[in-house]
Amino acid sequence: MNLKLQRKFHQCKKSLIRYWYRLMKPLATFLEAKDDERRQKMKSKITEEKAVRYIAEDIARYIVKRKKGYTVSFIIAEYMDEDDFAGYESLSFLRYNFRMRKKTTMGYYKFNRGIPFQEKIIEELKAIKGIQVEEEIETFKWERVDNYKKTCNVSYIG
Repeated sequence: MNLKLQRKFHQCKKSLIRYWYRLMKPLATFLEAKDDERRQKMKSKITEEKAVRYIAEDIARYIVKRKKGYTVSFIIAEYMDEDDFAGYESLSFLRYNFRMRKKTTMGYYKFNRGIPFQEKIIEELKAIKGIQVEEEIETFKWERVDNYKKTCNVSYIG
């Protein structure tokens, strides 16, 4: 195939691609707007009580998936430096492992994750059968933790 013909094919291909994107852009914009509308409607239906319940259920599911006797330690505080606390989790910065469902993530980011919200999650975890919550107050020497309340050890007892 000669060079002129290759160039014509390439130009034709580029113009078809441009035309295709120009045709599909309004459809993509419309579908994206509908998806955003659906997501906002779903997010508006989530109350604080539902968000607490969803988060507690997902934490319980995560623990139950592990072996019996598996324990996760949650620190109830406004802020904790994650580098200083290996082996601990924070309810103010909950990792994605504990947020398995979309509605859990929506509820988690919708509300302020202060100490009262974290304590509600712990109370909800206490109400779940098969989950044991032990609370203790620890003293930290050099680790940075702001407005510390307590440490909760959450485990699956079967």
